[in-house]
Amino acid sequence: MTETKRQKVTLNTLYDKMRKGEPITMITCYDYPMAYLVEQAGVDIVLVGDSLGMTILGYDSTLPVTQDVMMPHVQAVRRGTPNAWLIGDMPYMTYQPSVETAIRVGHRLMASGVDLEFLEDPTANLEGMSQVRQAQPGANLRRQPGQPGRRSRFHPYALASQALLHV
Repeated sequence: MTETKRQKVTLNTLYDKMRKGEPITMITCYDYPMAYLVEQAGVDIVLVGDSLGMTILGYDSTLPVTQDVMMPHVQAVRRGTPNAWLIGDMPYMTYQPSVETAIRVGHRLMASGVDLEFLEDPTANLEGMSQVRQAQPGANLRRQPGQPGRRSRFHPYALASQALLHV
């Protein structure tokens, strides 16, 4: 099989594409085989989301997904797509208990190869999240997530590249 060589996607890469009006590609991925194909396709951004609980593990919601469940998937995807900009979800209750917990979990995610940690919490303490961002420059908070515990949190929405790039 022919290996495709490409540069590592960085925030500057994404800014340049945005400035030039070039499309920025993004996909959700949960395992090495798919990540390998994603790398060969040259996708810019890859998300390993807690939705793997429903799409891969068969749960009714994302609530059973813990950081320990996420880590092997994040690591496998990073190995499969070493050059994409990788986003890893911080599952429910991995950052809500305290700023210290959020920082500890965030460091663990960053050590596994993500470029951005994704927190979803419309009720988040913004002062606390500011402390997390100071300690973890790769943390990003989205204030309108799916609702934990719903049977399905899949809903159409567009994630504007500008919102994503305000890290």
